[in-house]
Amino acid sequence: MTHPIKSILLTNTASVIGIFLITITIFLLASVSYVIYDTKYSMLLSQSLVEHASFKLDDNYEIPLVTVTRRGKTIQKYPYQLRKTNGNVYYFFPPGTSVLSAPFVALMNLAGISIISPDGSYNYQNEVIIQHVIAALLMAALACVFFMTARLFLPLGWSWFIALTSCFGTSILSTATRALWSHTWSVFLLGIVIYLLVKLKQQAVNPILLASLLSWMYFVRPTNSISIIVITFYILWYHRSLFIRYMFTGIIWFALFVGYSLYHFDTFLPQYFFPTRLSNPQSFLMPFIGNLISPSRGLLIFSPFFIMVAFLLWKYMYYLKEYTGLIFFSILLILLHLYAISNFSIWWAGHSYGYRFITDIVPWLVLLSILSIYAFTTDLNNSDSFLLTPKRGFILTLSAMMIIFSFWIHFRGAFYWETIWWNDAYPRNINKSSYRVWDWKAPQFFAGLQDCVKNTTESESSFYDVGKQIKFSSPEVNKYLLKKWEPIKPQYRWTESECSQIRFKLEKIQSLVFRIKLASFLTQGIYDSQLIELRFNGESITTFTSYGTSFKIHSITLPASIIKYQNTVEIIPKIPWVAKVGQNPVPYNKRLGIEVEWFQLDPIELKN
Repeated sequence: MTHPIKSILLTNTASVIGIFLITITIFLLASVSYVIYDTKYSMLLSQSLVEHASFKLDDNYEIPLVTVTRRGKTIQKYPYQLRKTNGNVYYFFPPGTSVLSAPFVALMNLAGISIISPDGSYNYQNEVIIQHVIAALLMAALACVFFMTARLFLPLGWSWFIALTSCFGTSILSTATRALWSHTWSVFLLGIVIYLLVKLKQQAVNPILLASLLSWMYFVRPTNSISIIVITFYILWYHRSLFIRYMFTGIIWFALFVGYSLYHFDTFLPQYFFPTRLSNPQSFLMPFIGNLISPSRGLLIFSPFFIMVAFLLWKYMYYLKEYTGLIFFSILLILLHLYAISNFSIWWAGHSYGYRFITDIVPWLVLLSILSIYAFTTDLNNSDSFLLTPKRGFILTLSAMMIIFSFWIHFRGAFYWETIWWNDAYPRNINKSSYRVWDWKAPQFFAGLQDCVKNTTESESSFYDVGKQIKFSSPEVNKYLLKKWEPIKPQYRWTESECSQIRFKLEKIQSLVFRIKLASFLTQGIYDSQLIELRFNGESITTFTSYGTSFKIHSITLPASIIKYQNTVEIIPKIPWVAKVGQNPVPYNKRLGIEVEWFQLDPIELKN
């Protein structure tokens, strides 16, 4: 007969393996990538640490430059992720992620995947692979940590439920696995810390380990200093016997970090760690509310089941008296974190999906979820009748609906590229038009679902003057574009997805010549031409092949028989997943893209 403890251990081990395999499979299958943003070049630093034990990137690698135009002048500069300090180039964002990822990068190198190509150049595609693999591994491991934390309170089934809901119904899926953000290592370390804190209720925990984990949370992401401060007070209040060793360890780690900063930057802390970065000149109240309920960044919109968590904690707090201190400090920490990120000038987290800045406190929200279910199930077990009452049935039904919606919304962010493109959608970049996060007519999680994403507020087509050339670099073109166009570029505009449309009205029905100047996006070494179909008012009028990447004018005769007073031209490229040629390929596969410089309709001159 199997011993009960051994049986539980075997069950938990099998569950951990199952949860890891399920979550890592989903994480790796998800296609959306944010590696183009803050995380880009973080693995270059890891590579430098592996090969040269150096934080200085320009000592060993040829740093790629970007071309920008300022006041009419074209200059080359380092990407915003890199900064030159004291004559050397460094990765600007916190170094913790790169340091902790270095062993994984070394293993990827052994598998033949390196961020440095054989010719010595930076390999963006391999950085994408490395980041996605490490992020998937860490977050799958975090799912297992959530499971083990839940097992301290809940039976097996509920613990599975917590692990999967916490990963698939939160920004763990839609943010932390889409690139190796600083949030990724942050939540992984915090998940372990919370597990240790909960274990403190049952057995002693090594304070040196606890302080080391918290120190590295800070090195990974400085806003974790809030967690460090609150947990320090918790340790001092409830576990004073651990405090001296805990505090001494933290001081040693911080002194080492200050030494690193003084050596490389001549400052006590790197620039990214300066508290002055959290300085929003406006009131924090609007961002605070936005982080909770705005349609494109709100925690309670993207993961509404946390509303039920709050309700259950309030309703059944009687059963949680033993954990009152842990709950109080958790809620305090969550509120302080929300206050801090709401004081950041770009509180909407730039080009991201949903509540990226709140990702750091997801493990605290998971802990509260575990406690809320523990209280609810305890009430069920203590009830005279285990049968569901209408009130309990309503709670479970509403919770299930909220969880299903949370899964749907975060799966969209992980699998649909349109949710990334939303950040650049018309009329302006989200960083220049942050009011868009409040727009319920076009929330981010709906991106790509609408049949027609209009680029103008006009309900009808605009009249077109025959013979006039409409340049796509001019804002005037917006009134002629119906759907699926990228933002305006200096000389052209990209088509987006399977079909981009031009619409216009004519005052006179007549035969016309439709002229369009366009160029293809072609992946070097894979495609040398692109097949393009044009449809006019739903009827295919021509299919032609565009060779190379230079702009060419294409002319198509339109007989009067197919022309109407209100007309639509559809541009349909036929080769999928085409990317632009160049040293720095586009950050993500642009589906069926071509670039259009202008279009024009001319009358056909009749000969006598």
